Amino acid sequence: MGGFELIIDAAYEDGTIGFDAEYQPLAGGSADIRVIPKRPYDVANFQGSQIQTNTALFNVRVSEVAQPVRGDKLIFDETTYTVQGAKYKDDNRYEWLVNTYP
Repeated sequence: MGGFELIIDAAYEDGTIGFDAEYQPLAGGSADIRVIPKRPYDVANFQGSQIQTNTALFNVRVSEVAQPVRGDKLIFDETTYTVQGAKYKDDNRYEWLVNTYP
């Protein structure tokens, strides 16, 4: 395990940054994982109205979720989120940035 991966793991294990969650793939089963939640609260202007997005983003380690799939569930802080998509967050592919909605 390299130095960069050790730093990422330390962030997930830090109780002020990383938090417990449950991941439920469409294929079945579930896994306890650690996530770093992000709430972008984007506000878009559309024809004089402001629209707030309901998106929640989570950093998830690839070592805990091999391939997030659209429709998988992520349960965090008693809220169930549905995965919309995911992309690698870093060039070394240690983390996913998972896009969800409640």
